Formats: sequence, structure tokens, C-alpha cells
Amino acid sequence: MRVEGKLARGVSAKDIILALIARLGIGGGTGHVFEYTGSAIRALSMEERMTVCNMSIEGGARAGMIAPDECDVRVPGRTRVSRPKAERGIALWHSGGNCPRMTAPRTTRL
Repeated sequence: MRVEGKLARGVSAKDIILALIARLGIGGGTGHVFEYTGSAIRALSMEERMTVCNMSIEGGARAGMIAPDECDVRVPGRTRVSRPKAERGIALWHSGGNCPRMTAPRTTRL
């Protein structure tokens, strides 16, 4: 799920996920995991990201996830790894890792 652009004043994480579910339908994610990306997603706080991921099930998805970035590293007390190790993990994630079976059958843009 790619969500681009700057959110208008008063638009929340809940509005994002509800708009995506409206587009896909309540069963649109059945059997899938939603991965969220885009500038609007990267601008969300950790709490807002959790809202989006937790509500993925409302669209039928098994889970929702957001690629790790600087937001994850800077949340105090939320990680048990060193900053260098976290940065290596983030770089591996963004490089595609080493999972040749992973596919993205469809991208939805908002």
C-alpha cells in the first residue's frame, strides 16, 4: 500500500487505513499481509503507524507492516539493539533482504 503526499490538517492514521479499506473492500486483503510505504506513511509517528498496522485486519489482511526507518530507531526504550545494528537491519530490509519467495502481487496507491 503506497500512500504519498502530505496529509491535510486533521487527517489521521485512521483516515488513511479507512480510505484504503474503502478502496479494497473489507475482504480485499484476505490471505495477504499489507506492507505500507510512501511519504505519508513515513511521516507518521510510531503510534500512528501502529494504528494503521493494527487496523489492517479490518481489510481482511492477516497483518500489516511498515518498513523500518529512522522513526523506529529514535523511539527511546523500544529497541534492545544498538543503533549500528538497527541501521544494518534497516538497510537489509530496504535492499530486499534475502527472501526470493517474497512477491508483491499488487500495489494499491492512495
